[in-house]
Amino acid sequence: LRAAAFEDFVQWCRGGGDRPDITSAGEPEAADEALAEYVRLMFRRGATLGDAKRVLFHAQSLRLVLQGALPTAWGVVTQWEQEEPGENRVPLPRAGYGAAVALCCLWSTEQRDGAVWAEMLRALVIGWVALARPAELLRLHRRDVLLPSDMCETAMLAFVVFQLPKGRWSRRAPKKEHVRIDDPHAVAFLERTIGAWDEDAPLFPHLRVGD
Repeated sequence: LRAAAFEDFVQWCRGGGDRPDITSAGEPEAADEALAEYVRLMFRRGATLGDAKRVLFHAQSLRLVLQGALPTAWGVVTQWEQEEPGENRVPLPRAGYGAAVALCCLWSTEQRDGAVWAEMLRALVIGWVALARPAELLRLHRRDVLLPSDMCETAMLAFVVFQLPKGRWSRRAPKKEHVRIDDPHAVAFLERTIGAWDEDAPLFPHLRVGD
């Protein structure tokens, strides 16, 4: 998705917007101005805010020097967000969460795909109690989940550390996010299922999420 959105920017450059290699070989300040102008054009044409962000993210991923060097372009994105505030998404109902947990418990006993459904069960539990985004959730390792046994505590509290949170590209955004889990059933489940794991073990080696 990011590559496709960025290709539209390249075609705009070739059509006279700017030099096609402005982001790969131009000065960061010039790239910033070109991207800002393109984002303004996207806004006028009725494009989505998500596509505008994908263009900037892809430009930064292709050339690391652009990370933190696009204040004008990201400023236009901020203005766009103020003009067009996002809508709140409907959360997963508790009944739906309970039904999904029940199915994962049932299917995790299968010989062929049981391990995958056991991972899905962990993902549901952590995602529910930590309000985790899918991409952040599936990057977790055992070291990112601090359980009572890790902290020599008797209280049923745990913490999840998200190493690469959404919005980390912003200069003021935190590079880590910490979420407290105080659901005793969820903490007990995590202690029982991953408490003895090695700290480098990924929690979800079989699950994937799209970009």
